[in-house]
Amino acid sequence: MKKIIYTIALMTGALLAHSQTPAENMVAAEAKVKCARADLVVAEKELAAAFPPFKKDAQVQIKANDKTISDLRTGFVKPFKSSANDASKVKIDDLEARNVDLRSRLYTNEE
Repeated sequence: MKKIIYTIALMTGALLAHSQTPAENMVAAEAKVKCARADLVVAEKELAAAFPPFKKDAQVQIKANDKTISDLRTGFVKPFKSSANDASKVKIDDLEARNVDLRSRLYTNEE
């Protein structure tokens, strides 16, 4: 990503520094577009290679979170402490919502 930004900045500086004819500008722009496309292809390949291990780790973490949430839900049946139970249930619901959000972001980025 840094390489692409650097390339674009360099191209912009080169265009502003040199006054060329429109034909020369067109040729230079086409060469820069080809370079940018090649960089994009490389970046997409790197992303495709890096995503499966990340997805696997995230799925393991989601399953662990689901188990923890389930254990926490079954552990809160204490009588006489309804306010503490209510606060704990709210926190557990928040954890569950974050876990659902993580799961949805993982599968949305997969597409």
